[in-house]
Amino acid sequence: MKTYFLFLSLLFVACSGGKKSDATEISPDAVKQLPVLNLAEMIGKSVPDTFTWNSIARKVTFIPLETNARTLLSGSTYPVDVTDEELLMVDGRMNIIYLFDLNGKRITTISRKGNGPGEYVYLTAVVSNQADSTIRVFDNGNQKLITYDQRGNYKHERSTKDMIAGNIKQHPGGGWIEECVFGTSQIVLHSTDLQAEKSYFPADTTLTQREKAAIYLTKPRCKAGSLYLFNNTASDTIYNITRDSCEVFAILKKGSLALPWDEMMRFTNLPPGHSYITGLSIGYIPGLFLLEYAYKEKHFAEIWDETTGQLLSRTNLTRESEFEDFHGIPYMLSSGKSIRISPSLYKEDKLVFIIPSEKLYGEIQGVEEDGNPVVMMLEL
Repeated sequence: MKTYFLFLSLLFVACSGGKKSDATEISPDAVKQLPVLNLAEMIGKSVPDTFTWNSIARKVTFIPLETNARTLLSGSTYPVDVTDEELLMVDGRMNIIYLFDLNGKRITTISRKGNGPGEYVYLTAVVSNQADSTIRVFDNGNQKLITYDQRGNYKHERSTKDMIAGNIKQHPGGGWIEECVFGTSQIVLHSTDLQAEKSYFPADTTLTQREKAAIYLTKPRCKAGSLYLFNNTASDTIYNITRDSCEVFAILKKGSLALPWDEMMRFTNLPPGHSYITGLSIGYIPGLFLLEYAYKEKHFAEIWDETTGQLLSRTNLTRESEFEDFHGIPYMLSSGKSIRISPSLYKEDKLVFIIPSEKLYGEIQGVEEDGNPVVMMLEL
């Protein structure tokens, strides 16, 4: 196993800063062996495309979503939460929330766009709260947190104007986590009633709003189900932010692939043929990391072994034309047909995929050729 030694002098204040900040102190006795993914070394090497989702699947369930005049979903619909009984989805194009049962039957539709009580401008975060059978919506346009019951009825709302400076998500361990764009810290942990409790990664207060926005927009997106992972563009360190601490979780060696400061500031106008990785997404399930990124005008997905740090498989996601289907990692259907898909949601021991109905028509019972997409839940 490759090891990466992190000493106290390097990490004494790595996560500290901001309101009620807590430094994550790592004593010499707590030096760890960490997963090391050497992307800089492997970027130009030939890697086979051999991984399939079948190889990690304990159980797979296909859920055709009902198709009728009340549930015509756009191609921008994606899952935001899944429980043992329900699937919560958002149509990003139409700004509509849908709650389905796990048979694909619609339970609730919420479409309350506007500026009045119970209305939203942006569906910034949408979560299902099983404890009180409610759906909660954070709208950073109107700066409020709205609560509906599971039938879509408006219950109450709370202003977040003086509490939230960025975007919030539900933390896997409970409460909320805020990713700040213009605040004094990059990460703030909030209680369930939105009180700030801890903050990590102090922001440079000398930066302009444009510079802070560029840092936020180029930051890798992390997806890890029961964990909350965090990584900055110019950093090799991947952190796990729990309710109680900020811990080093893994090392992703980017080397010269990472966007330097000047290029980060003009990320929307990078020179043709540049040699930086962009659009980096870091996914994690126990035992494996899934990286997705763009490099030299192509898009890739890679599977890395957590224990050995070995790159197991690389898939080219690049579409040759705008009319071609999006690529992904293969999944083999029972008929022997292979489809390429990428997970839309990481949820504890599940990966959730959204698959166009035409890919599964004639393969899965109940799928209509021109119907709504099919949800595939893969249990690990």
